[in-house]
Order: sequence, then structure tokens, then C-alpha cells
Amino acid sequence: MDELSHDLLDHEEKYLLNRTVTENVVFTNDNYKLKFLRIDTSEFKGNLTFKDTDLKCGIYFYKCTFYEDLKFEGITIEQFGNILHEPYESIIFEECIFYGKVIFSHSSTILRNVVFKKQCTLYKSFEFINSFITEGSLNIEDCTFKDIIDVQRSSFGSQLSISGTKVDSSIRIISINANSISFIGSNDFQRGRIETCQFENGIIFNDGIFNADWEINACGTRKHGLTLFSSQFKTSLIVNYQLSKVYTWRLGDFYIRDSVFGNGMYVHGRKEELTPEKSLVDSIDIKFSTSMKGEISFQDLDVGNIKLSGANTGCNVVFRNIEVNQLEIDTLTNSSGLIFSYISKSSTTWQDVKDNSKLVESLFKIDDSNLGKAQMHAIDFTGFKEVIISGSLISEISVSLIEWFKICKLNKSSLESIKRLYGKSLEGNDEELTANKRLHFQKTLENKKDILRQLKIIYQNSRITQMHFIFKSMK
Repeated sequence: MDELSHDLLDHEEKYLLNRTVTENVVFTNDNYKLKFLRIDTSEFKGNLTFKDTDLKCGIYFYKCTFYEDLKFEGITIEQFGNILHEPYESIIFEECIFYGKVIFSHSSTILRNVVFKKQCTLYKSFEFINSFITEGSLNIEDCTFKDIIDVQRSSFGSQLSISGTKVDSSIRIISINANSISFIGSNDFQRGRIETCQFENGIIFNDGIFNADWEINACGTRKHGLTLFSSQFKTSLIVNYQLSKVYTWRLGDFYIRDSVFGNGMYVHGRKEELTPEKSLVDSIDIKFSTSMKGEISFQDLDVGNIKLSGANTGCNVVFRNIEVNQLEIDTLTNSSGLIFSYISKSSTTWQDVKDNSKLVESLFKIDDSNLGKAQMHAIDFTGFKEVIISGSLISEISVSLIEWFKICKLNKSSLESIKRLYGKSLEGNDEELTANKRLHFQKTLENKKDILRQLKIIYQNSRITQMHFIFKSMK
């Protein structure tokens, strides 16, 4: 150890190889002076602690084994640009084995990335508590964790990223600020919880298997929200909202593709006294596919825009107690479960994201879709400024307690626009253009008559309503 201590007192960069440290060691500014250290194929038999140490440009551990705890307490790394490794990392662990805990704590402040990569194995907990990466990320790549990953009360200038990693215990991420958080590639996780976190550019699950329950509680993003792509949740994914006077961001968007939910995905926008009002969500975008399976439930939300598309063959999707400004069902084929219950127009004023001076008008739209045996219960259509149903099969849906739109509202703007273009074509001398506009206008009228015919079929057991639609469809 005397030789190692002497090496670490130099004010330069060191590359050390094949060292064995047998006792407990605490490094401070008194006995650690290096600008940068790379240490390869070395063993630390006792506890290794860096306490209130200025590590200058950082440390690179390669193929090292730690038999007891490794602790970074109140360290600082404020420099970069050394010659021994890429300048974007401050601390690197590559192909290392940890039999003790790995802990960052006591307001450790690190300039750039902290990286675990290439088959690092941790047998006890990894804790990143009350520590800060000012410009970089916490990146975990292709590693194995036998115990918990615990990240709390910390911030990252860039992101928190875990990819291609197996975690045999749980993942706990609480009170984190970062640009984004992502779980990418062939991750294999157990239980997880993300709580009271703020992420500038969203939460991303891309591939991976999640073998136990995951919860996202009271988190917010400035944009992009929650993205789920090709992820397999073998039990459940639960998203809970609650009001916060501390954070202005909310989990505003949901983007769901090709994912599986064994026991369902549940988004709860109201939780007793914590959220007395419905939670605001900017958008929900679900594109179904044959690979998507399980129940997806959204309830107690006030949503700017809901988009549903694709082929729903294996999902049971429920929207319950939802206020929505625009609900668009576009090129959807539904042969599974689709339920809308207690749906009404949003009372919130929604601004155009591209031009805040413009407002987004309310809309209910079904276009080029087959709703199959979808269920609609207690839906109030009267508040929507426009209702568009075009080129769609809706005759098999079941309805109850519906407040219907006025017939004149159905496809109103599209009919008026097409009629106006047809009238304008009559003023010119282009017969082919006039014929095309006339045909388009006729098809649009036929489409409206067909939709009214299908509405008549839906209400075939209600003679008054049925005759109402028969009369209107003959006009």
C-alpha cells in the first residue's frame, strides 16, 4: 500500500496495473493528488472510500475487484480533457466485480458521465443518494445487479440510462431531476418505482422485460411524457398523478406501441385528496398491433387529444371518466375490447402547441375505421364543436345513456368545404375539374347517409330514435 500511496501523491495522470490493496483505505485531499487515475486488473480487499476528495478529471477502473464497500462521499470532479480516456466520462467502471456496496453520497458533484459497462457485476446495492452530475449522465450498460438500484434526491445534467442490464432485485428512483430517463434494449428487471421525479424530455421504455409491478407516481415531464415501445410488463404498470405545488411539469403525453401488459396498464388521474380534480394530459397516442396485448386503462383525466389507430386484436382498452378536447379514431380495426365510459368535451382551454395565440377547437372523429363491438356508455357528444364520422363501420357497437349530437353537426365543415369547392368549380370552364368536385361532393353526402343508416341499426330497439335517424337520412 505504501507504493500505491506514493503513486497517488503525484500531481499528474497515472496508469496503474495489477495492484492489490489489502486493508481499508480512505482517500482525502491529503493523500490523493492525481489529476486522473486509470487502474487495471487490481483488487481491493477492504473498504475503499473517497471522502471529500477532489478527483480532478476522474478515475477509470478496468477489470478491478472490490471485496468490500466502495464509497464516494462528497467528492468533486470539475475538470476534463485527460489523455487516458474519452473526455465525456468522469468515472468509469468496466468489467468490474463488486462484492460490497457501491455508494455515491454526501453531495458528491461530478462533471461528466458516471458509467458502468461491459459486464460489471454488483452483488450488493448500488446507491446514488444526494449526488449530482452537472453536465453528464449516469449510464449503466450490459451489467448485472444482484441487489437494489437505489437513486434518490439527485440530479443529472443529461440522462439516467440503463440498457442491456439484468437486475435481480428492485429499482427505486425517487426525487430525481434529469433531461430524461430511459430503459433501452434487452433489460431484465423485477419490481420498479419512479416517484416525484422531473424529466425534461420524458420517460422511455424501449424493449426489455419487466417481471414484477412497476409504478410511476407524481412525476412530470416538460415534453414527450411517457413512451412505451416493444416492452413486456409481465404483471402491471401503474401511473398515478397527484397535485404538486413544487413542480410545474406534469406527465403530459403517452405514446404506446407494441407493448404487452400481463396484468394491465392503469393510469389514474385522481387519487382522493391528493388530486381532487382530474389531472391534465396533453395527448394519448396508441397505435395497436397484433403484438400488443393486455388491458390498458385511463381514467379521471382531462386530455387535449386522444389518437387511436392500428389493429387491436389483443388489448382491452378502457377510457373512463375522461374529458377530452379532441378524440380521433383513425384507421383503427378493433376486434378486441374497446370501451368508452363517461366521456365528455374538455372544459379546459387548449392552445395550439405551435402557436399559443390560437385555440384548438373540440372534435370527435372516426375516420376509415371498424370499431367492431366497441362499447360506448354515458357519452355526451353535445359539447363537441364538430363530429366527423367517415368511411367507417360502427353498426356493431353497443351504446347506452348517450347524449347525441345534432344531425346538422355531423361532418358539417367537410361538407361545407367540399360544397364550396364544387360551387367554385362551376364558375370556371374546366369540365373535368367540375365533374371530379361533383363526384366528391356526392360521395361525401352518401357517406353521411350511410353513417345515419348505421346509427339507425345501433338503435334498432328504440323506435323513436330509429325513426328520427330514418327521417334525417332521407333528407
